[in-house]
Amino acid sequence: MTCSCPRIVIAGANSGVGKTTVSLGLVVALRKRGLRVQTFKVGPDYLDPTYLGLASQRPCYNLDGWMTGKSYVQDLFSQATVDADIAVIEGVMGLFDGADFDTLDGSTAEIAIWLDAPVLLIVNVHGVARSLAPIVKGFVEFELSLKIAGVISNHCGSPRHGAWLGEALKFSRLPEQIGAIPRGAFPELPNRHLGLVTADAEILSSTILDALGEAIERHVAVEKILEKAQAAASLQGDFTAENFLNEEVSTSPSSKNSVYCSLGSFRQQRKLPSEQCIGVFGEGCGEDLFTKRSFPPFPACSCDSGSVYSAQLRFRACHAHL
Repeated sequence: MTCSCPRIVIAGANSGVGKTTVSLGLVVALRKRGLRVQTFKVGPDYLDPTYLGLASQRPCYNLDGWMTGKSYVQDLFSQATVDADIAVIEGVMGLFDGADFDTLDGSTAEIAIWLDAPVLLIVNVHGVARSLAPIVKGFVEFELSLKIAGVISNHCGSPRHGAWLGEALKFSRLPEQIGAIPRGAFPELPNRHLGLVTADAEILSSTILDALGEAIERHVAVEKILEKAQAAASLQGDFTAENFLNEEVSTSPSSKNSVYCSLGSFRQQRKLPSEQCIGVFGEGCGEDLFTKRSFPPFPACSCDSGSVYSAQLRFRACHAHL
């Protein structure tokens, strides 16, 4: 089976550079072009998906390379995008930040490579001029299998500052600047620290969404982003994961994501072997399972303990990766 949905990853040089804001504005801009936009969030974050789901009016799905694996991520992406015109994937933290200091495990880069998706790198350029070039060069050359298709300079001081940054990248033969967003261009979004604020129609009103979309239209080359997304190669594979895409968009705290996040935390806190059946609350049989990242399909466990189906993942909590 082939998955040919155009796709783009919105990544950051570090946390707090504006990934969510840019992603939301881009989703709005794309929808205003009549496109069906499928959103994803890298990692177990259950807050940002409520914002992305509200903006796209479709469920937003988590893509987590540490808790799941390549086959599952590709299967989920393939099924969720079957009726979409384009996919927007918001990264987590910095592009290469993940579970380890020496691998791509759990990082945005890992997901981008698995999905063969071009990456837009957002950099906070406040107080930065030509130094943007070596920053971007480092990201480009750090992992050569990754495709950084363009740069968005956020928090520019002036139009001249943005133009200067674009020329610095061009002179150094680096990925082009796709957008130069001035400071104060976006409306403020509530702080989403530690799960305290989820999206609803009041927090993320149509007025705020429109303002985000308008800012992207003014300061970012949306048509170039579409070109980059459409240039992504088709994914080839046997996409056979269970169809679980009949959920309604929710703007309240997401139980499906909460289950996903809390079970992953449970595994970490208990420090259990990745091959051991643990059940949901530790009542599993302890039977050895397949090694981590072996699904789909899931390895079978004779006790069938703690069979938990989240609306998002529908995984069995007693299996290896949890």
